[in-house]
Amino acid sequence: MLRWELAYLRHRERFFESSNSALRCSQCQEQLCRCKRKLSRQNKR
Repeated sequence: MLRWELAYLRHRERFFESSNSALRCSQCQEQLCRCKRKLSRQNKR
């Protein structure tokens, strides 16, 4: 826990979507996320 907190304090930019593109949903490789995205697009129509 302490290790995570120190990393957060030193490198806050790594924990936010706006500064770390790897955290954005468009970059997610999880199968569950892909399914959720497809469902949410279908519901918007």
